[in-house]
Amino acid sequence: GQLIKNVPGDYSSIQAAIDASVPGDTVRVAAGTYNEQARINQYHGGICLEGAGIDQTIITKSGDVGIYLEQASYIIVKNLTVKGSGAGGCCSMGGGIFTYSANNILIQSCRLTQNSAYNGGGLYANHTTNLTVDHCLIDNNHATHMVGGVYVEPASTGVFTNVTIVNNTADHLIGGFGYAIDQGMSNRSL
Repeated sequence: GQLIKNVPGDYSSIQAAIDASVPGDTVRVAAGTYNEQARINQYHGGICLEGAGIDQTIITKSGDVGIYLEQASYIIVKNLTVKGSGAGGCCSMGGGIFTYSANNILIQSCRLTQNSAYNGGGLYANHTTNLTVDHCLIDNNHATHMVGGVYVEPASTGVFTNVTIVNNTADHLIGGFGYAIDQGMSNRSL
């Protein structure tokens, strides 16, 4: 059955709880600031990473992406903030959340703020199918090259619902979403 793995109650780090999880488990992260990267890959399918709420549970990883999803499937990330993560140098992709070769990813009730990357300061999705971003705030992120807010590669598919993308900046091209907009987007399919 489903098990709750509490951080820091049961596990001292988010990564330790993720590594101990099996499909159906929830890694529940208490309020606080966690100076670590959460890496989820093909060995962690079917888990939920859940914080105590936006601006309550904060993941921050200076110099690297905050949440890294590679070859992960059926992952839910919700109720947390990724703040001050990422690296602006060439050629970092994704500051707050990076997804690569992933599928069925739900990012819900999250905030990505003050993150930085070469491309895709807030969120960078590459070869990711069925990505859903719902009720999220993506603000004040920066890209030293392209797309401060959300950068979605063409090989990805997804739906954005009730997402606010504001005040993101990029040194060379576009502050906000992919190749298009910075703000005012609430519902969009890719």
